[in-house]
Amino acid sequence: MDSKNFQRFEDFDLSKKLQEAVLEARLERPTELQKEVIPLVLADRDVIFEARSGMGKSACFAIPFLQHWLRDRMRKAIIITPTSDTVQQLAKVIGRLCPILKARVLKFTRKDDYFYPEFHEKCPIVILELAVAERFIKREKEFVANIRSLGLDELDRLMAHENELETLVHSISTDRQTLICANELTEQVLEKGRWFCDPNRLEKVKLSRPETQWSADHVKLQYVLVSDEKRFDQLVETIAAQENTIALVVTDSDRISRFLIEKFVARQLPAELLEYSMQLDAKQTLVDQVAAAGKGVLVGCDAALNGLNLPKINHLISWELPSQLENYWKRLDRFAYQGEFAATVLVDQPRAAAVRILERHLGRPLTCLNKQAAGPDRARREPAMQASRPAKTDKDDYHPAPPPVKTPFISTEIVIPERFHLPVFARRDELARFAPEGVMKKTLGSKFMPARAKKKSKEEKE
Repeated sequence: MDSKNFQRFEDFDLSKKLQEAVLEARLERPTELQKEVIPLVLADRDVIFEARSGMGKSACFAIPFLQHWLRDRMRKAIIITPTSDTVQQLAKVIGRLCPILKARVLKFTRKDDYFYPEFHEKCPIVILELAVAERFIKREKEFVANIRSLGLDELDRLMAHENELETLVHSISTDRQTLICANELTEQVLEKGRWFCDPNRLEKVKLSRPETQWSADHVKLQYVLVSDEKRFDQLVETIAAQENTIALVVTDSDRISRFLIEKFVARQLPAELLEYSMQLDAKQTLVDQVAAAGKGVLVGCDAALNGLNLPKINHLISWELPSQLENYWKRLDRFAYQGEFAATVLVDQPRAAAVRILERHLGRPLTCLNKQAAGPDRARREPAMQASRPAKTDKDDYHPAPPPVKTPFISTEIVIPERFHLPVFARRDELARFAPEGVMKKTLGSKFMPARAKKKSKEEKE
């Protein structure tokens, strides 16, 4: 199947209502992954495909499943994901297609202990976290009986609960279509994926990994060595170096994104915030405004970018190097297919060695934009440092005891209230001298009054 024939979503031969829903959701052109996967699923093939964040895997589930439902309203679909975050991400994208179709997509995570049987008629797709999938299948037997489309998202992570997953899939009708996504198609994932699919109609889709494109001349890989106090100044200089471009600053959390926006506002620099907690349509509106202007700065974390139809990015700037370097490679995956762009990462001085790991993975050196901050190469300084160190002796193994910790000065002139001189098991008449009427039962003495004293006081009261 030639993907060149599918340059627009209309080329997939979708129903008129679904085409209107796609236009309303502002999905303009299919990604390379969607061009390969969607036609196969529409043709009722079982598909195993490799996808990472930003490649459009949500639409690969949504468009074919909704098209099958429009042709047969009794046909239902279920998507099982490993975490609640992926449930939210899929629901955001798929939910954008539903208003025009007068349908509703339900999502359930481990925090939800209720379901909506009254919405079954208008609910074509249910998205479940693996933790609640068994409970849903046991309760909603009528819905499960009509499932003819099964989606497994991030199978390589679902395999950590292999026995539970096999039990769930076994409870769904074998007369179904299966669509499986994985972050990486390893032999183990393929072997397990074949177990869930029909081998007679199984297809595998694996695009060439963008790492091969990162070494090309049209992708500029570079980094800037920064310190905490000058990090934002370096960011502004990096953005100002390329005028009349669309720059995207990617952070690790919404908290950092809001911090950057406040800094931009204080300096009267135009920038738009893409926050994960914002509505998807509101974020898309901001993106469209920047795309229409042809220049501007967008700020958001990785999770906030999911589901957005991003424009051509000229400069991708990472606020900091992620703790897991794989997240940085996935970040570049989003834009490798767009063509020429610059990717800059701000690296702390102590983590400069991590740049070498990136270079080994990419097979290409990264350009340092501030060589004066990098200083001389440590490899050249190491011999001189070794020679300047004194020879090690037996005394080097001796570790003196740490100095004694000085205790803070405590004044002896402390006035202790008279009530604290009382014994814990004080009599009631003694407590009455220090506790006002009505508060006596809340005092420490009354709480710990011996049983004999309590009995005696009760007899006296009677």
